[in-house]
Amino acid sequence: FLEFVSLDVDDYIAELSKLHSAASSDDQEANMDVCDKEFDVGALQSLAQYHNEESNTIQTLVPDVISIGLVAVSCRRVGELLSDKHRKVVALLLDLIAAKTNGHA
Repeated sequence: FLEFVSLDVDDYIAELSKLHSAASSDDQEANMDVCDKEFDVGALQSLAQYHNEESNTIQTLVPDVISIGLVAVSCRRVGELLSDKHRKVVALLLDLIAAKTNGHA
């Protein structure tokens, strides 16, 4: 969880976009026809599905409150933070897929 908390979602999506944009422009220069073999829609969809599943898993696994002796610690906000971050990644991945595939439709 710690690594994901520190992840900058916008940078993560920008990096994925750059990788696929660079591949697409190389393909276009080599072959005037658009070649999307480097832009793996299935892989990005699988990644979006993974983040969606992680969001659901976090909602299930992270309890609202943990009792530690006489003290009750609320974990709700941490669970919401992680779950929301995964959902943001999903939304941005789907936007990236739409943006990359609309130009080739």
